[in-house]
Amino acid sequence: MAGFYNRIGLSEKAEYSLLKSISFLDDNPDTDSLFGLLGTSAKANRYMVLGSNIVDDNKPEKAEKYLRLAINQFNKLNSPLLFTDAPYLFLQMAKAKTLLKSDSSQYYYDKVFELLSTYKRGPLEYAWYYIEKGKDFLSKHQNDSASYYISKAKLLKNDQHLGLTSPWGELTPGYYAADLALRQNNPQLAIQLLQPEIQELR
Repeated sequence: MAGFYNRIGLSEKAEYSLLKSISFLDDNPDTDSLFGLLGTSAKANRYMVLGSNIVDDNKPEKAEKYLRLAINQFNKLNSPLLFTDAPYLFLQMAKAKTLLKSDSSQYYYDKVFELLSTYKRGPLEYAWYYIEKGKDFLSKHQNDSASYYISKAKLLKNDQHLGLTSPWGELTPGYYAADLALRQNNPQLAIQLLQPEIQELR
């Protein structure tokens, strides 16, 4: 039900539903192998989904609380490699830290990069990491570093023929490259950078 409520914009009902489901779960790291259905693994999953929904609603303070709880549950797991959403969990925390303008965002982006290798994730997840890392540098007005990571995401998207939509959201490096071009007073370049993604949306 939480997913349904969130899709139709009833975020408070989605939050209530997820918290209700968490209240029925116990802390049992031995249930790791049940893929997030029971115990500690399920708690990590539910708190991650809750925090992710809220960070996407641009409420980083509240999201950080739930993502911290998810990470705490993840750290209890006996078999963390079975929790395959770990890179996504830490990326969502990194996003929250970016929105909060916290210096600790760097720690979480470094952790994501490490986990992407540990969990042997593919081009799509790396592209998302590059985009979020680029956005972090944009928020700090470090335009050269932002351009570097956004360009890496764009190159990976084009080389691997990654679609615009994905389980992690819309993969739009051109949008952020255009944002950077506007910050550099180059609207013509921004329009040019947006065109391929506009065509994909049609």
